[in-house]
Amino acid sequence: KNAGKDVVSEVKNAPHAISYAPLSQVTDEVKVLTIDSVEPNAENIKNGKYKRIYNLTAVTLKEASPEAEDFLSFILSKEGQEIITEQGLVSNSDTGAFSSKKPEGKLKIYCADSHEDLLEKLKEAYEKINDKLDIDLETKNAKTALESIEEKTQMAIITRKLSEGEKEKFKESRFAKDAIAII
Repeated sequence: KNAGKDVVSEVKNAPHAISYAPLSQVTDEVKVLTIDSVEPNAENIKNGKYKRIYNLTAVTLKEASPEAEDFLSFILSKEGQEIITEQGLVSNSDTGAFSSKKPEGKLKIYCADSHEDLLEKLKEAYEKINDKLDIDLETKNAKTALESIEEKTQMAIITRKLSEGEKEKFKESRFAKDAIAII
C-alpha cells in the first residue's frame, strides 16, 4: 500500500476533493495547484522557487557497514540519480559513475511505503551490479525506522531532518528532493 498513490486515487474519484501528495506520485488524472503562483515542478524545486519540498535522506550509523556504504554510493552515483529522476524526483547528487566494492552479505533498509517503489528500482539496478548483497526492504515510519537501526548492516530512508541527538548517533546523506503538491 502506498499512501501517496492512495491519496491521488481518492482525489481523482472525488472531483471536489483537495489534498496533498508527493509530486513524484501525482498523475495527470488530478489537477496540481500552484502556491504563490509557483508551479511545483523539477525546475522550480531545483531553483528554490517552490518552497514546499522535502529531502529523501539515507541514514546509517556513524560507522556504517561496507554493505550500507556501497549501496549508498550507488544511490549517490550517476546511475542511481538517473533512476531517481526517472521516478519523478529531483536529483540531489551525482558522484559520477558507480564502481562497486562488491560487498557480500545482507543489508536491511527501512523506508516509508510512499518511497518503497523507488527503493525497489534502486535495489534492482544495484543487484544487477552486485548480486552477492541481499537487500531486504521493510516499510516503517521514520521514528520506528531510526529506532530499528541497531546493526551496522541497516539503513533508513526518511524525509525529515535528524534531531541534534540523532545526529550524534547517525550519518545522513540527502539524495533526492520531492515536492508536496496540493491536488
